Formats: sequence, structure tokens, C-alpha cells
Amino acid sequence: MAISKRTTHALPSALTEAIRELDAEQRSVLTAEGNLVITAGPGSGKTRTVVARAGCLLSTQIQPPRGLASITYTNQAASELREGLAQLGVTTRRLFAGTMHSFCLTQVLPYATLVGTYLPSLDRLMTTSQIKDLEQECADAVGINVWDLREGFPGLRRRVAASEDVSNEPEAYVHAVEHYEALCERRNVWDFEAIVLRSVRLLEDHPEIAEVIQAKFPIVMIDEYQDLGAGLHRLVELLLASGVEITAVGDADQSIFGFSGGDPVYLEELCRRDDFAMRRLVTNYRCGSAVVAAAELTLDRARGYSADPGVLEFRVAEGSSAEQAREVVSSVRQFLDAGLAAEEIAVLVRNRKPLAPLIERGLRFEGIPVQHGGLLAGPVTDVGRWLEAAALYAVRMSGQSDADLPPEVGVSQLLDRLESMRRIVGRPKPSQPRLARVAQLHASLLDGNPTLDLTMRSWLRQVVESLNLRDLAREVGDPRSVDELNGLLEAPEDVALASLASDSVGTGRVVMSTFHGAKGRTFSAVVIPGLSEGVVPPWSGPPWKRRPKTGRALEEERRGFYVALTRSRGSVLLQVSSTGVDHQGYEIQRGYSSFAQQLADRLGKNL
Repeated sequence: MAISKRTTHALPSALTEAIRELDAEQRSVLTAEGNLVITAGPGSGKTRTVVARAGCLLSTQIQPPRGLASITYTNQAASELREGLAQLGVTTRRLFAGTMHSFCLTQVLPYATLVGTYLPSLDRLMTTSQIKDLEQECADAVGINVWDLREGFPGLRRRVAASEDVSNEPEAYVHAVEHYEALCERRNVWDFEAIVLRSVRLLEDHPEIAEVIQAKFPIVMIDEYQDLGAGLHRLVELLLASGVEITAVGDADQSIFGFSGGDPVYLEELCRRDDFAMRRLVTNYRCGSAVVAAAELTLDRARGYSADPGVLEFRVAEGSSAEQAREVVSSVRQFLDAGLAAEEIAVLVRNRKPLAPLIERGLRFEGIPVQHGGLLAGPVTDVGRWLEAAALYAVRMSGQSDADLPPEVGVSQLLDRLESMRRIVGRPKPSQPRLARVAQLHASLLDGNPTLDLTMRSWLRQVVESLNLRDLAREVGDPRSVDELNGLLEAPEDVALASLASDSVGTGRVVMSTFHGAKGRTFSAVVIPGLSEGVVPPWSGPPWKRRPKTGRALEEERRGFYVALTRSRGSVLLQVSSTGVDHQGYEIQRGYSSFAQQLADRLGKNL
């Protein structure tokens, strides 16, 4: 697909202007033809490059009525793609954008009945507690410890479903997977993981379904390929065999979801294939050069990334967890005093406890707003983030907010986002006039009362029921949606509705997050505390016999630290301590984090 003078006339003017603003690396992505792998380092402009490529494909190569499918790791990323294309003047009527689960639910599994394959209904999806009970039953059946089984269970299920060689895995673990799948079929239940695995089986048994998909979507783009695992990779192989052209985007260095089945090996395999071209985005427009250098040292290999100058600082903070938390609060105050907005500052921890609650308490005591607002964590799914924005609207409109400001997101925008999620899952276009739909949503969010005075729990219950969000959470294709919605609905009765609103919609709060939760976000300043050996990286094994992680487990921890480092556009403060509290709540005294110590040694810093 060459973008030349012969084809640019077909491009919307806004897209043409956006292409001019890309650098040479990014434009090379647009001129690549056929199957393509894009490896994109942190801050390399991946999003705008991918949006531009999608726009060019829809405008010049994919002829109506055929379309483009874009598989994303989160629904938020799918929304950003649709919004980005709309801003560039590209119609999204022929675009599917959604998660892997959403793609399978809407584009693969509907054909099951046509080929005589029975599937359970969506209301037969198991809850988290039911899944854990079933895992325990399977572990007991084969005589293994359920905690050991769970550590690699999602990845092993995907590998078995993808017909990979698992002969090097413990035989009992493979039997546990087989027993799990057999029990699900016998009891007519399934989980979100099975949505992808059943799709793979369906395409293997009925390749004609892949041919139908190819007729509808001749090109499929897949973002964050390194996080999606064996099930996705096998599905991609089946689509390739049917003639679908694949664009895969990812960064093996940011593969940090091994616990849920992600593995960088599949992205690396695509990079080695002869039928794929490869393009690298290596200029980091986000992180300072000091941070880039530190990140490459963390990975223990150079990637050739370039960047502007930045700041990386080490700070020793000894003492108890409470004393370490006070040091973090002091550092945040210094960033605020230097003129940074609160939402431009993030505190990132490997494990939420014990530091995060102590830091949040200290920030509030100092009058510094912080994101979590008493919740265990901020919402991360599309449904959860929509509720977060809707809660801010309700709070501001009812006068409960301290800030004398209008809502950052109005009811019309909330309606657009809600209806976008409904379209993804195949809901019919509403027949009511738009003005009536806007008024109805406004009434639902305020419970028909402009002086709304509800707790978070009671507000959520009435909104979820009136908008039928439980079914939407099941259908939207993000496996975390149902659990997150249930968790929000189970909030303590006395938690104020204002606690649900967060800085993601502009409320001006310092962000408190784990390494994993911060993936995909960027800030001007990042503080990483709790850098004690045994915390970062964590050690494995029972409390009485802890041992350092090795091999792939250690490499994934190293990549997690790399992700945390590269969230900053400017300054990173690494807070090291010789003592800490590990992920199971045990006090440890193993010295400074080996990651931080190695980094300091290589940069010539004395700790």
C-alpha cells in the first residue's frame, strides 16, 4: 500500500496534513505493503502512526463495502482509534475496533449456530469466585497445589487450545487444564478466556468461517500483540491462511501480562517470518534521554532509542513503610511547588500494599488530591471509566463537588461513549430522537433530582439497572468488565459518590497506580518508591523459603520496571530502601532493589 501522489488525492485533507507531520520512521509504516510488524518503543508516536495507517487503508486500499478490523488490548484503545480517525475526517462506518474478546463475540462466534456448533449463552459466564472454585476442584483432582496451578494457568490453557507442544510442562498441570475444559463443557458454563479458545477451535474445525471474515475484513490490525498470547496467535495464523492481511503492532520489552497468558515470543515469531515486512519506531518523543538510557540498562540490552534530555534521580528513604510514604509525599510536594499540575504526577508501585494506602493518606493530609479516592483502584475498563466520568457529571451537576467548575465531560459526550460501546456489541441503532436520549440519560444519572444526594453504591445500583449495564459489561468483550462492575457495586455503603470521579476526566489529582495499571499512560513526573530487594523484583516461594526469581519470571519483572520507568515525559525519581514489605505482607531486609542498584552502578551513581 504505497502512499504516493496517485493516491493522496483520495485522502481527507486532515489525514494528509497528519501524514506530513509524521517523521521518516512513522511514514515508512504507511508505505509498507502486505503483512507488517510494527515494533514501537515507548513514546515513539505509535498511536498517531497506527491511526494514520488505518486511515490510509480505509481511504485508499479497502474498497466498500469491505472494512478494517482493529483488535486492541483495551476498549479504551479502541475508542481512541475511532476518535482519532474521526478527527482526521475518516469515516468509521466500515471499521471494527474492539478487544480480542469483542472481536470473537461479534465476528467469529455468531457463525457457530450456522455450522451446528452449540455454545453456552453469555449469562453462563462464570464469576471470579466460581472460576476459583473450579480451579481448586481441578487441582484437587490431579493432586497439585492450586496456587502453583494458577501461576501459569491462563497461558497453559491458551497453549493447549492452540495445539502447541506442551510436553515440557508438568503432566499434572496439562491434565488439570483438560479437566477444567471438560467440566466447563459438561456443566454448560464458560469464562472469558473460553471466548477466544472456542473461537480458535471453531476456525480450526470450519475454515470457511475465516474465509467469510476475510471477505468482510481483508485487513486486520492488532495492537499490543505481545500481551495477547497463544490463543490470539493461533487465530492470526488461521486468518492468514484464509488470506487476511495482518498488521501487528507491539513492543516485546513491554510484555508484562504473563500472569494472564501474554508472551512476547509470538510477536518475535512474526518478526522472523518471511511473509511479514518489519518497521521500527525508535525515536522516543516522551521520555528524556536519561530515562531512555536507564530503561535500556534495565532491560540489559540496547535498543537504539533516541530522545531529548531528561532527569533521572535516585533518593534513599530508609525506615518503616510510613516513613517511606512520608518521603514520597515530600517529593510530590516538590513537584507541585515546581509548577506541575497534580494530574501530571504519578506515584507507581509494584504492589499496592502497604505503601499506596499510606501515601494516599499522607497526600490527603497535606491537602493534595489523589486519584483512588478510597477505592481499591481506579476503574480500568471502558464500562468502569464511563461510570467514572458519569459520576463526575452527576457530582458536579448536583453541587456535591468542591470544585466550582462545570463537568469536563457533558451528558452529550457521555451518551456518545455509551452508544459507541453498545454499537461494538451489535446493539441496534436507537430509534428515539437524540434530544430525548440526552434528556433520558441526564435523568438517569441524576435520579431525576437536581439535588442528588446518593452514596457511590446506591447511585451505581440505580444507574446500572436503568441503563442495563450488567449485560453491556458481559457483552463488551473485556474480561475484566464484569468483575470490575461487581467490585464497584460492592463498595462500602458510606463511600461518597465523589470518590468514583478521578483525574482521568480532569479533576486534577495525583495518580496512584501499580506498574501494570499505569501501562499506556504518561506523566510529566514519576515517583517509584519501595525499591527494596524482594519487593522490586519480588521473590517467589513460601514465606519461610523465599528465593529470587529467575529466567522468564525475572525477565517479566524487569520489563514491568521498564514500563514504570518509561511512563515519564520528563523526570523520574527512584526511591530506594534497604527494608520493605513484600506482596504477602512480610517485612524484609534484603537491601536495595537489585534493579535499582544495577541501574545506579551502570550510571555511575552512588547509593
